[in-house]
Amino acid sequence: MKVGDLVQNKLNDPDGPIGIIIEIRENMFYEDVECNKWEYPDTVRVWYPGGQIEINPIELYELV
Repeated sequence: MKVGDLVQNKLNDPDGPIGIIIEIRENMFYEDVECNKWEYPDTVRVWYPGGQIEINPIELYELV
């Protein structure tokens, strides 16, 4: 997947809205002052008609 691709959230019904990827963030991790590691999976920001934006792990989307 890349920015500009049309996707649909797999958790929505098959007739759910189609959105466009506006940002992809690769795997990130942070370590806090107590040496705890916080890992985040690859995520995407998707913009839907009407202006709704959602951010979820990339695995929740399929290309349209």
